This record gives sequence, C-alpha cells and structure tokens, in this order.
Amino acid sequence: MRLSDDDLMAMFASGTGEAFDMLYDRYRHRIYGFALTCLHSEADAEDLVQDVFLRIARSAEHYEPRNRFKAWIFSIAANRIRALAAREGLLREKTLEMHRMRAGGSFRPDASPTDRAVAARDILERFLGRLTPEQRMLLLLKEVEGMDGATIAETMGLSPSNVRVKIHRLRVMLRHLFREHPEKENTDG
Repeated sequence: MRLSDDDLMAMFASGTGEAFDMLYDRYRHRIYGFALTCLHSEADAEDLVQDVFLRIARSAEHYEPRNRFKAWIFSIAANRIRALAAREGLLREKTLEMHRMRAGGSFRPDASPTDRAVAARDILERFLGRLTPEQRMLLLLKEVEGMDGATIAETMGLSPSNVRVKIHRLRVMLRHLFREHPEKENTDG
C-alpha cells in the first residue's frame, strides 16, 4: 500500500524520519527538474531542492493535510525561484548566457535522428528562454507535472480563470514563435 503524501507528512510530524525520506525520494527529482528548467543552473537547482525540503521539515508540525501536498511543495519551489530571480536577476542573465553559448540548433535534411532531436531541444530551449519566469513555471506545471488548473492556481497563487487565460495565451504565443522560426521549414527532411 502506497502511503499518501499527507499520511507521510503526518508520520514525519509525529517523529518518523523515514516518512520524510519517502517524501524526499518521491519529489526531489521533480523539484530539481522544475528548478533546473527555470534557473538554468545545476548548482542553483540543487540548492533550491535542499531549501524546499528544509522548509518542509521546519513546517511539518504546522502542516494541515488537505490532499494538496503537491501544490504546496511546488508553491514553495515557485516562491523560492521567484525570490532568486528577483534578488539576483538569475533568469534573465542565465537565459541570455545560454543563448550566447548556443550556436547550434539548425535542422539539416541529412542530419541523423539524434542530431535532429538535439537541434529540436535547442530550439525549444531558445523558445523557453523568451518566457517570463511565471510563464515558464505555468508551462512546466501544466505540461510536465500534469497539474490541473485548480492545482496550478493554488500553487501559483492565481485564480483558476487567470490560469486558464495565461495558459491559453502562452500556447498561442508558443505556436506563433514556432511559426516564425526560420528553421522550422527544414524539419520535413
């Protein structure tokens, strides 16, 4: 029987350290991937994971189970990412640095499938680099974490209708960016 996140938090609050380990194992890679995509720095992402779990450990006694642990942990991560971005301007600087370092990303009709996959990833990363931190987080929570609108709203501190509008606008913008990309025409080879 798999214990729920809320059950594990209750067990941890009552002194069962293994419950915290189970939560850590369940969420560390997901929080790391979320942070890495937003911060573009392995070191910053690792620090953020540690910070998130430290905050969870410190607030375990006050946690109120509502079957929303996933929203809670991602809201902690999102708030920490926003704080880092505001304090250090990390997202803009690292995105610009990433673009300067990337020279590749072109599709060639004679490219191997692996080279084409790498080029597609590079183009997608350039598109993601154009997004604001909030847009990037919304996209990750919806498309990577598979959260529904209500959970995203809770995580991001927005209304559900605002989430729907922002995600719709984000998808329209990404379609537009892809259509205007000059290398798109060479993907059929």
